[in-house]
Amino acid sequence: PMSGPPMPLAARKLSLADLPVTVILDDESGMIQGRTLSSVDRVQVTARVAKGGTPTAQPGDFTSETVEAATRGAEKLNLVIDRVVP
Repeated sequence: PMSGPPMPLAARKLSLADLPVTVILDDESGMIQGRTLSSVDRVQVTARVAKGGTPTAQPGDFTSETVEAATRGAEKLNLVIDRVVP
């Protein structure tokens, strides 16, 4: 979410072999019981290849830029994983 705890509201775990891929995040993708994407108006969205498989970014992970998006509607985002987490 735009504010609040830094834990992701929603995520999808995929392997490198799945890339490139189209992902749909919705309330079914939730990570925290009782917190859904539909409970907030806007979120920050990032795509990341996590070497350790953890939900939070670690040094050496590969990531995309962070994009702000509305949670309602069919907004499509194109995220390119082209950065390394310092």
